[in-house]
Amino acid sequence: MKVLLAYDGTPPAKCALKFISGFFNAVDRLMILYVIPPVIGSSVAFDSFVPSSVYQNQTEVANGILEMAKKQAGEYNIRADYMTADSAGDLVSRIIYKIAKENAIDVIVTGTRRLKGLSKVILGSVSSELISISDIPVLTVPRTDD
Repeated sequence: MKVLLAYDGTPPAKCALKFISGFFNAVDRLMILYVIPPVIGSSVAFDSFVPSSVYQNQTEVANGILEMAKKQAGEYNIRADYMTADSAGDLVSRIIYKIAKENAIDVIVTGTRRLKGLSKVILGSVSSELISISDIPVLTVPRTDD
């Protein structure tokens, strides 16, 4: 079984990686993916100039998040491939799905913050969007308080 874990370093993502450790022996390949979110929204109201330092910082943040994932995976003796992708203004969920399709992934795993109401409208929900667009099974793992 090929598994893609959408990982962003948040407590729900850490819970999802911990969850995977429980059935890692059944996993042939684990890909841990961090998608760099859009820097700015796309609208004619926004100035299209973004300083290069903003993008450099995004890469540094992405590297830090993957290092965090590597450290956590090491604690569970999990071997994985690590990857970042730039959303390039697209929805993070669409990038996750696209990469899953390109890599013949069997299941996508993601943490969920269980957003509701206005928070969900403002912040969006990658897991909800993934469920709605994906023909690949999506397993959402809620944050647990250990």
